[in-house]
Amino acid sequence: MERTSGVGRIASIDLERWRSPIRLGLSAVGVVVLAVFYSVPGPGFDFFAYWAVDPQDPYRITDGLGAFHYAPPLIWLAEPFKLLPFDVGYVVWTVLMVALLLWMTRSWALAWCAFPPVASELYHGNIDLLLAVVLVAGFRAPGAWVLLPITKVTTGLNLLWPVLRRDVRALAIVAVVGLAIGSASLAVQGIDTWRAWIEHLGLRLGRPEAGGALIDFSVWLRLPLAIGVMVGASVTERRWLVPVAVVLAMPLLGVHSLAALVAIQPLWRSTAAEIDMPSPRAARLGP
Repeated sequence: MERTSGVGRIASIDLERWRSPIRLGLSAVGVVVLAVFYSVPGPGFDFFAYWAVDPQDPYRITDGLGAFHYAPPLIWLAEPFKLLPFDVGYVVWTVLMVALLLWMTRSWALAWCAFPPVASELYHGNIDLLLAVVLVAGFRAPGAWVLLPITKVTTGLNLLWPVLRRDVRALAIVAVVGLAIGSASLAVQGIDTWRAWIEHLGLRLGRPEAGGALIDFSVWLRLPLAIGVMVGASVTERRWLVPVAVVLAMPLLGVHSLAALVAIQPLWRSTAAEIDMPSPRAARLGP
C-alpha cells in the first residue's frame, strides 16, 4: 500500500513539474493563434447578428450575415448591445467572453487560445463560450440549462443527465424556469414571433452543412453518438463528457463550436474533487 502511495506521489510531482512549462508554451502559441486570427479584417461576423437583430422581425434574414437563429427570449439579451456602436459592442462582448473563459480555465485561458476554435470563437463573437459556462453552472443551478435548447435546440440533449440520474429536483427547476421564460416571452413578444422562429428553423433543416467554417457531419449522424456519450457520462458519473455530447449535438457544427469543449476543464476539476472527497458516511465511519 505504501509503495502505491509513493508511486502516486512521484507521478503527481512529475506532473506538477511539467504543468507550468506546458501552460507557458501553450500560452505563447495562443498569442500567436490570436494574432493570426485578428490579422484578418472584419472580426465580429457572428456578433453582428445579435447587434443587428430587429425585435419586430428577428427572422427576416434566414442565412449569412445578420441571420439570427435563436429563440425569441434571446433577443432580450441582445438588446443592450444594440445601444452601442457596433465596434464598441463587439469589444464589450469580447471582454465578457474573455471573462467567462478566465472563470472556467483560470490561468489556462491563454493556453486554450492555442486551440484554434477558441480563438475563432473570440474573433467571430459567437455564443459557444457562453453555452460552455451555462453548461458548467447548470450542475449547481439547473435553471441555467434552459439557455441551451433556446439557443441551439439540440444541445438540450444535456438534460439527459438529470433524466438518466432521476434527478427530479433538477428537472423541476429546469421546467419552472423554462415555463417562466416562455410565458414572459409569449406575453411580451407574442406567439407570432415564436411561430416565425419555428418556421425559421424549418427552413434550415436539410441544408448542407459543408462550406465556410462548417464541418460536413450531419446532425442526424451526430445525435446517436451524442446520446451514447450522454448515457456513458451518466452511468460513469463523468461530468466532463457532457460537453463532448453537447458539441456533437450542435445543430450546425462549426469549427468555433468546438470552443464549448472548454467546459471540460472545470467539469474535470469538479469530478476529481468529488472523487477525492469522502462521502459524509465514509467520513463518519473513518478508514
